[in-house]
Amino acid sequence: MAGNGRGTVASLATAERDSVLMVVITRVVGVALRVFIAVAIFALLSSVILFVLAHRWVADIDQHRLAIESFIDERVGLSVELGPVSAQWTGLTPAITVENIQIGAGPVTPTLLFSGWQAHLDLLRSLKHGALIWHEFSIQQLDLALEEDQRGNWRLRGLSGGGNAGLDIILDPLLYSRSIQVDTMTANLTFYSGMTTRLLGSTLRLENDADFHRAELSLMINDGEVPAYLVIEGHGDPLDLETFEAQGYIKMEAFDLSQPSLEVAKRVIPEVFADSDQVAADANGEIWFDIHPGGTADFEGYISLDEMAWNGSQELAFVDRLRTDITGWYTPRADWGVRLQSLELTIDDQQLAPVNLIFAQSVGDRWEDFTLSLDRFDLGAHTALLEPVWSRDEALARWLRRLQLTGSSSLIHLGKKHGKYFAQGQLKDVGSLPFKGIPGVDNLDGYFEVRDQSALLELRDENGFTVDFQNIFAEPLSVASLRGDLSIAWRPASKSLHIGSDVMQAVVDAGSVNVQFSTRSQIPSLGIAPEVNIVLGGRNIDAAQRAKYLPEKLSIGLKTWLEEALVKTDVRELGYALRTGDRSNTPISKTNQLYFKVEDTTLNYHPKWVQGTRANGIVLADDSDVHAIISRASIGQVDVLQADVRYVSQGVGGVPHVLVDAELASPLPEAIEILRRSPIQSAMGSLANWHYEGEQFSHLQLDIPLYGSSAPSEG
Repeated sequence: MAGNGRGTVASLATAERDSVLMVVITRVVGVALRVFIAVAIFALLSSVILFVLAHRWVADIDQHRLAIESFIDERVGLSVELGPVSAQWTGLTPAITVENIQIGAGPVTPTLLFSGWQAHLDLLRSLKHGALIWHEFSIQQLDLALEEDQRGNWRLRGLSGGGNAGLDIILDPLLYSRSIQVDTMTANLTFYSGMTTRLLGSTLRLENDADFHRAELSLMINDGEVPAYLVIEGHGDPLDLETFEAQGYIKMEAFDLSQPSLEVAKRVIPEVFADSDQVAADANGEIWFDIHPGGTADFEGYISLDEMAWNGSQELAFVDRLRTDITGWYTPRADWGVRLQSLELTIDDQQLAPVNLIFAQSVGDRWEDFTLSLDRFDLGAHTALLEPVWSRDEALARWLRRLQLTGSSSLIHLGKKHGKYFAQGQLKDVGSLPFKGIPGVDNLDGYFEVRDQSALLELRDENGFTVDFQNIFAEPLSVASLRGDLSIAWRPASKSLHIGSDVMQAVVDAGSVNVQFSTRSQIPSLGIAPEVNIVLGGRNIDAAQRAKYLPEKLSIGLKTWLEEALVKTDVRELGYALRTGDRSNTPISKTNQLYFKVEDTTLNYHPKWVQGTRANGIVLADDSDVHAIISRASIGQVDVLQADVRYVSQGVGGVPHVLVDAELASPLPEAIEILRRSPIQSAMGSLANWHYEGEQFSHLQLDIPLYGSSAPSEG
């Protein structure tokens, strides 16, 4: 019984506590409900009051135009001009119409210009973002001006310090309103270089959902053209490029790329394209692109053009068809570039071999710097392709036409940096015709470097080629291998082209030789002959090949005599020096000099004299005369101890002479036999029939006139 009593008491205590708690809760809820009702009534009354006030304010909104301008001006920091403003209520949503909004009035175009601006306010989203966000937003015409600064950043024109600070009040509605429709738009772009371009858009539609944004529009360069279609979808804040990312797509059909093509060409090579005013280039293709956090972008796709024509002195359709896969990139404050892969070109119905190239250009104040890389370049076909470009420089075009370049270049890297042009690459099977003192070549291999107005050509040919020194040697010379360097320099002050070599090592059919040459050509020539200097030296030369190496500049008589007189010889040393030029500069502007050190030579110096054999000595020749200093020789059985033999082109009587001054030693009968077999036998009388004994040492002097090419005097 005691236990049951204690349980009953505990139950009563618990019930009492629960009753007290319920009373407290009931009172709290009652108080809260009364507060909520009071707040609701207050909010409702406030809303009614605000609604009434808003109706009155909307009805008189145009009277507040100056106040609105001042408010935006203070926030943006640019001058603002509003056109007439009107508003009306559609249900509980205010709709506002502004005839035009002009921000940042510039000397030509404003920074931003909205024409036919109409919007319906989204109250909830406006409260969320702390800015006026519109449920439906439409603009008839949007004009904006963008400019590139020194570092290559793009911004709305007139804003200082970069970025778009202060424009949130204008841009946030564009980025967070649910739907925006823009009928037409114009973007005026001003590059740091001062060059401008314009992009036109139509039927722009923006859709926003939290941090997701989507835009699509039609894009063109000039009015009335076939537009390209562009769509882009992104996540994040488009005004914060450090976090924003997006993907997009562009489709082109007969899209006019004339203006951007010409403007890029003028930016890269203004010296060539400065006078160009039009390029016809309609493109087809598709491009997919990605924008990454930080503002970098890359893209890929394909593009094709059916024709490209330049408007110069005449319309020149020099590309019939172009097709290529394309990839590229844009790096803020650094550069942009494209890769054209498997670029196919058809010129005058001739399809060229596909090439790959990469083009990159710096931005901002380094806009003149660019690079172009090619995997190969056909010197013949591609030079013809660029003829409309070369034709703007008459002298260069004439040179290229006369040289008629053939062969190819590979691994080419060229461009402009710090105001100076550069280029480098490999040369394979290069051919050219001789012109203005520059020798012609065929099948030449090498490597070239160009630095502004000078160039270096490294020749490392092991496969053999030919070189044609026009008007110097009768025919092109075959070279089995060549190692050496050429330097090329253009001197703008004197308008002259200078080409010079170091000592080049060559192997020819006659042996191994060292060659060094230089040329100087006036451009335009103005009647001034080019200067050519050649120095050649070699050892152990095969004299059987001597005929082809006799210079054309030698007189005909001397050349004929040398060809007939040198029956056989071992040329231990060879030297050759040539100089040609304008005689008005110096009396020695034209000269040829040959040097031979010979052994075991057979010399038929005159057909009616016994030929010399086993001759050792030195032979010197200039344009018309020869001087041989013989240290040892034999004439029949007569030993020539020493001799001085000269070929004089203008001797007594105006005919060539051979002058001999020699010291001889032999048995006397052998000496008489030599005289008996000579043209002077008729003057010897009966001495020729006498019998002689003993040794003789004599000093012989002869003056032998040559009639015709080598006929002797009968006197």
